[in-house]
Order: sequence, then structure tokens, then C-alpha cells
Amino acid sequence: MKRDNTSTTMAATETTVYIVDNDQATWHTVGQLTGQRDVPIECFPAAEPFLATLDVEASGCLVSELRLPGLNGLELQRRLEAGAAPLPIVFYAAEPAVPDVVAAVQNGAVTVLEKSCSAVELADAIDTALEIGARRRARREQQFAIRSALVQLSQRERAVLKLMMAGEPNKVIARRLEIGLRTVEAARHQVFRKTGAATLAELIRKTLDADFLPEQ
Repeated sequence: MKRDNTSTTMAATETTVYIVDNDQATWHTVGQLTGQRDVPIECFPAAEPFLATLDVEASGCLVSELRLPGLNGLELQRRLEAGAAPLPIVFYAAEPAVPDVVAAVQNGAVTVLEKSCSAVELADAIDTALEIGARRRARREQQFAIRSALVQLSQRERAVLKLMMAGEPNKVIARRLEIGLRTVEAARHQVFRKTGAATLAELIRKTLDADFLPEQ
């Protein structure tokens, strides 16, 4: 299923193969492969309209030419890695220059394929990119869930969490915060309950993974 969305906002929740290439033959080729997997595509003739409508939560992967009007494929790759959306990229290019291939791979592209490659090679590359994209999306969702849980902690629970992460035992936490030992224990219980962590090590890992710094 092909959707030419050069002027509309992308759906952030649906796994999609985004295509950036001014050669519509590429749209057709990729669309045939993804249609067999029931994965929709979004087609763009250049990087600028793609970036203008890209949602930071976009899920799936990108198939792009290296030589594009306006921003080239490598610059598009840099924009995505800088924060626009961490979509895995398969470069599908006509006669790619060796320095461009090296730069693309060094910057994290799944692969660089020449347009003369077989349909099997292209399909395998897209499948790999979609798998990587699915793992990245699962990680983002996990980070969002734990961050949402952490922001719900009370001020006292955050203060206790901060000292827990510093390795302080309950008695020291009680003395530092000038509260009772049972109050510390109750706060710890709430921290573990709200975050779903079973151990202190898991709690610390989740908190760091969510890039959450508890403030007292």
C-alpha cells in the first residue's frame, strides 16, 4: 500500500517503510516488496519534504537514494541521527561512490545496495532494518513507560530513590532525610511498586536508561 504524503503528518504509531528518492521506479520496487509483508510505504521525492513531516516517534525504516535533490542522503542520515527520528536506513543507490558507501556505513546505515541488486537482497535488507526499527521502538516505549512512572513519584520518594541509587542503606537514608525508618521503608516500597522493578539493580538500570535524575 503506497501513500504519497509529501504534505501531511506521518502516523507515528504504524510501522512504515519511508522512501526518499526522486525516481518513482524505486517507489514501485520497494512497494511491491513491502506489500507482500503488509507494510505500508510513504514516498518522498526529496529529503526536505520528508523531514518536514517526519514525526519524532516514527516507526519502521527508511530506504533512500544517496544522490538527492537538495539535501543528499548522507546529510539526511546525519539529520536523523541528530534527533529527528532514529530510523534505520537502507541506502538504495544508483552507482554509489565508494567514499559515500564508507561514510554511510560508518554512520550506522544498515547497508548500501546498488539498484542493480536482486529483489532478495533488497527484501532482506528491508527486513533487517524493520527488525532493528522494532527493537528501537520497543526500547523507546520502555523508556517512556519507566519515565512516566518515575515522574509520578512523590518528592519524598524521589529523595529516597536518589539515596538508594547512591548505595545508602535505609538507616542512613532515614538520618539524612530526618525521617523515620518505617517511612523510608514505605517510600522504598512505593518506588519499587511504581517502577515495577524487582531488585535495586533493576531499579537503577531502569532509572538510568530513562535518563531520569531524581532530585531531592
